[in-house]
Amino acid sequence: MTSLQILEGDEEAKVIAQVREIIAQKPRARDVAHWERGWKENLEVWHATHDIDALRPKYIRPGLPLRHNGRFVMATDPDFEWRWYKKFREQISDRWLADSHEIMEIGCGSGHNIAWLKARYPGKHILGLDWSPSAVQIASEVADGGVLFDMLNPPPDKWSSLRNTTVLTIGAMEQTGRLWGPMLNWLIACKPKRVVHIEPILDWYNPDNIVDLTAIEAHQARGFWTGYIDALIKLMDEGRIEVENTQRSWFGSLLCEGYSQIIWRSL
Repeated sequence: MTSLQILEGDEEAKVIAQVREIIAQKPRARDVAHWERGWKENLEVWHATHDIDALRPKYIRPGLPLRHNGRFVMATDPDFEWRWYKKFREQISDRWLADSHEIMEIGCGSGHNIAWLKARYPGKHILGLDWSPSAVQIASEVADGGVLFDMLNPPPDKWSSLRNTTVLTIGAMEQTGRLWGPMLNWLIACKPKRVVHIEPILDWYNPDNIVDLTAIEAHQARGFWTGYIDALIKLMDEGRIEVENTQRSWFGSLLCEGYSQIIWRSL
């Protein structure tokens, strides 16, 4: 049975220093060439093996400290985050995706989610959209299609066919920084059945907590999205959308909590 050991004192200080060192070295969000290289590697391994495990994204790395309930922890199972994520994905899918005819993941990346969704729901239409050609190629091979799509410049025409579609983003909208406006407007205009965001949410961290503070620093240094929650609240007050659920994950990787949830739909 996996247990989580809270890191305190010098151990916690070492992790904080490690996080800040990584922040200084990591590329900023929207580094398209960086993501294309990564997804191309997944595509090549997929072609060589046709093993769905080859699609596992490399940013879920074993053996690193994790975030849990506002503390840094170490799991006795070095691959705990990946196992936790797969169970979490099942729960999210059963609650928010299972009632849709079509599921469209925007920012599908390595394709691990859409490949899993296609296996879980073989009767549903599963699509993957991404700004990386390699990611689109993966989606076309493991699901029902891939579409080249730029979240910063969505197509000017709305897709009326999305009324029976749940739109899913997992660690993708974070890449839009402060430029998420066109994407939000496009989603509102398309009126999908539901929008499910699984993303890091800057607004929900506590800056008085040193562990949360390092996540805030990571968001700011890497240019992750900000302001989206306030925009949804305004739209909700105007009666233009309904927010079905919001929930902080209280769990995440070394740099941030990437699994918080916002679920909403246009009215």
